[in-house]
Amino acid sequence: MMLNPGRFKELITKIMVISFGLVFLGGSFYQLAGMLSIPPEQLIGRAEVALQSEKYSEAMALLGQAEEKSPSDARISALRGTIYRQQQKHVEAQKAYEKALALDPSDAQVHESLALTYLALNEPEKAGPAFEKALQFKPGDVMLNNNVGVFYYQQKNAEKAQKYFMQALKVQPEFAESHRNLAVLYQEMGNANEAQKYFTSYLKLNPQAPEKAKIEDWLKSQQKAAP
Repeated sequence: MMLNPGRFKELITKIMVISFGLVFLGGSFYQLAGMLSIPPEQLIGRAEVALQSEKYSEAMALLGQAEEKSPSDARISALRGTIYRQQQKHVEAQKAYEKALALDPSDAQVHESLALTYLALNEPEKAGPAFEKALQFKPGDVMLNNNVGVFYYQQKNAEKAQKYFMQALKVQPEFAESHRNLAVLYQEMGNANEAQKYFTSYLKLNPQAPEKAKIEDWLKSQQKAAP
């Protein structure tokens, strides 16, 4: 059978279209297969990078992919909580942190983040236990001990504030901020001797303290008032 040259050219064109279509589809398939092969660790890492750049939607999408691969990974919910917190979506952050702790109750950082979220929601009665839970899993964290002390100071609980500032100094005796915090606490409690002691040690540890002149003036006034 003779093939019409025009028909033959049209047929060749159609075959080329089909061939290119197969190549294109093949490329899409391999791209999809590549996405499916990305481990959850890498997806979580990408989400963290996106979060640092405040690309919240991208970070959430990456966490969604990671969750499909590893639904019981507590880090995914914890990172979601942090994204919500940065967006001031505190109710959503609370739910995400609570889910993360249901999966991994031993994560001190998530307990601390949940405590801060409770504070943002004006629920300090829940924040205290969450802070203390964080310390159960990370008792040697000097910053955490100090921050819990600050929380109780703000809640007018001098006894617990003192406890955690002291605990911070047990962990790191030269942690200047806890010396200062204890000095302020004792000053407000009317214990001038202890306040002088910790203000003095604070200035030794931090001789360039921005409030140095004010503290030195107070120390001089106490020396003048001494019998």
